[in-house]
Amino acid sequence: MSLASRLACRLDVMGVFGQFRGMDTAWAAANRPDMRMVEAPQGTVRLRHAEGAPSARPPLVLLVDPPNHPEHYDALMGDLLADGWPSVTVVETLGFGFSRPSRRFDFAMAPYVASLLFILDQLGL
Repeated sequence: MSLASRLACRLDVMGVFGQFRGMDTAWAAANRPDMRMVEAPQGTVRLRHAEGAPSARPPLVLLVDPPNHPEHYDALMGDLLADGWPSVTVVETLGFGFSRPSRRFDFAMAPYVASLLFILDQLGL
């Protein structure tokens, strides 16, 4: 972790970690039937995972581009599942929306990749 990242985590200059204390994660995890929170070593990640019909296609994973949220993908998920994708997973980026990074998360690419690989493993994808 770089010195700047360590200082930012210690100082919390943007008030990021204080904001997470007041978040209604129970609502965020239950506002859609296929929404859930996954505890990864890098933080708590919110995602939607919906199963479709069996298919020769691989599972489809979409990363939410901030400032969007998984709820913005409702119509697209329905269309993709209707089009024959076996499953669609929409992953919210750590540090955005209701996904909370751990206090030691440094917002570099490697921890984002590690969190995604952890999630895919948890889902069996």
